[in-house]
Amino acid sequence: WLTVLAAAALAIAAVLFALSTTAEDHFCPTLSHLSSSLSLSQSLAGVTLLAFGNGSADVFAAIAAVRAGKGDLALASITGAGLFVTGAVVGAIGTTARPAPEPSAETGVTPKLRVIALDASNTARDAGWYTVTLVVSSLVILIQGEVSLVASLALFFTYVGYVLVVLRTERRRAKERAAASAAAEEESRWLAT
Repeated sequence: WLTVLAAAALAIAAVLFALSTTAEDHFCPTLSHLSSSLSLSQSLAGVTLLAFGNGSADVFAAIAAVRAGKGDLALASITGAGLFVTGAVVGAIGTTARPAPEPSAETGVTPKLRVIALDASNTARDAGWYTVTLVVSSLVILIQGEVSLVASLALFFTYVGYVLVVLRTERRRAKERAAASAAAEEESRWLAT
């Protein structure tokens, strides 16, 4: 059974490598181009385009499972996908991103490492919405034993509300950046005279 386990681990590693290569070579450049063309911020592109791209397979798999009378499979696949993304994916990012090292004393050159800076307010907002949606979904299923049309619509509009909050946040920040830039430009002109 150790041989089977080793073969399974190797197969999983190969599939994950193929998926990461496909995402890096095809999905990410397309997403970047679309978000630039639509003038979307990284946050807004992430909660819309990236979410649709990542989640579309989960949606269709869950619909197929429900139509086959396997509601538990549908719920497990959605929950499993969410836990995988929040656990395994975020964990993988955390292991590959390191703080920027100090420049070399001899050369003065800083080695290039990928450092991912996260905005604390965005992280709190996203985690909060995710938690509320998960809790509400769980309560609906535990109390009703099913997901009714009203509950489905409520969950859908929870997502719409989340996207609107992200959009409002991004617009407010863009105005703040524009105001700060205008103030800095005005100060620079004033100092030049």
